[in-house]
Amino acid sequence: MKKKITFIGHYAENKRLYDGQTVKTKILFDEIKDTDIYDVEMIDTHNWKNNIYSLVKRCKNACKNDDYVMMMPDSNGFRVLVRMLPYFNKKKNCKLIYVVVGGWLSSFLKKHPKYVSLLNEFDAIIVETESLKAELKEQKIQNLYIVPNFKRLDIVKTLAPVAKYPYRFCTFSRVMKEKGIEDAIECIKKINEKYDNDIVTLDIYGQIEANYKDEFEKIIKNVPRYIRYKGIVDFENSVETLKDYYAMLFPTTYYAECLAGTVIDAFASGLPVIAYDWPSGHDLITNGVEGWLCKSEVNELTKAVEYAINDQDMMLEMRINCVKKAKEYTPDVNIQKIIKILMEI
Repeated sequence: MKKKITFIGHYAENKRLYDGQTVKTKILFDEIKDTDIYDVEMIDTHNWKNNIYSLVKRCKNACKNDDYVMMMPDSNGFRVLVRMLPYFNKKKNCKLIYVVVGGWLSSFLKKHPKYVSLLNEFDAIIVETESLKAELKEQKIQNLYIVPNFKRLDIVKTLAPVAKYPYRFCTFSRVMKEKGIEDAIECIKKINEKYDNDIVTLDIYGQIEANYKDEFEKIIKNVPRYIRYKGIVDFENSVETLKDYYAMLFPTTYYAECLAGTVIDAFASGLPVIAYDWPSGHDLITNGVEGWLCKSEVNELTKAVEYAINDQDMMLEMRINCVKKAKEYTPDVNIQKIIKILMEI
């Protein structure tokens, strides 16, 4: 008989949501289900506050009856589930697994160390990067494992020639201030103003954050014609959308950034990434190999973009490197890591 896993996360079935939390939850659940090794069930936390009684009841039943309970909450859901699941699992009927999405947990624990003992009730805590694992280990967190973010994407097999003038850049993340959308716009404007010509363009893709919508609409109404908002792209179509761009801009300052899925999309598309140097950036991008990590400042971003458009041979080499790197972030590689963890705990 198959062992049973209950997932608890923001699956948002039939909803068009493209934040990293939801995308990773859907991918992990669907990929484990497709292995046909386990009997899997999803407790969807979408709008959970409106169904709190149902959530509590289902979590209690899962801890009592299932072999594994795997949670993937955001920071709000974490506060509830990290207390509730060990309480329901006092008799150790099941194995508790926490899949950490993003890089916020370490800074959270510095402010709220009382959660350390609760986390150590879990049989496995799966993080995305070596750097986050090291930080959590210093905070006395036990049972740590690493499985990077991953996506099932059709990695490009043949690279298109490196695009020439005008050089097309893009962003491909949630549209919010903290993802550096305004810095990307300012960078592209600075270059075209310097050369008194439209030598670079910027296409902005992604779901607009609700609390940024009015501000972004004002911004996009007043930008030059070489900057456009192109809407939302399903992650299954990301490679087809991105493969003909010159490079991706990712000037993120988002506090929870970790192993960003948008960079995996870029790698699979053969697209170098020019990003701000966020804490987990070096776990993903090697400077001068798949792109650059620069200081979080518009002038530094602008210098990096200028450097890129002035060395097309280097960009071609980077495109090749990106495709090679993309193979490290496929489900076929990483689902096996998760299955191995489940067998060990």
